[in-house]
Amino acid sequence: MRVFQSTYKDRTGETRKTLTWYAEIRDLRGDVRRIPGFRDRRASEELGRKLERLVSLRLAGEQPDASMVRWLEGLPVKTRNQLARCGLLDSCAVASSKPLREHLDDFEQSLRDTGATSEYKCESKAMP
Repeated sequence: MRVFQSTYKDRTGETRKTLTWYAEIRDLRGDVRRIPGFRDRRASEELGRKLERLVSLRLAGEQPDASMVRWLEGLPVKTRNQLARCGLLDSCAVASSKPLREHLDDFEQSLRDTGATSEYKCESKAMP
């Protein structure tokens, strides 16, 4: 695991460091993944250690314990979605924490994107 601050060039061309620290880990296939952490280095190091623990649990085929589950539930939604895309979290479990209103909005958007007629589209005003 590696914890670092990324660099970028600002508008004037000067190289600067980001405020956010990143945790770099290897996923289940051995691919390098960079997960945005926090502005605090120690908190980002802790994130990296817990992500490494999660990888080792997934490789061993074991389920996370209660404290790990609580920690995962406390992560920002964006981070949980990224972990699901990497295969570290079950995507169904991540989606189940999403409010029903958002699922309906996503479904309605998918109908619009496919060009469905208005009789197939759901009415968003039907639900409070």
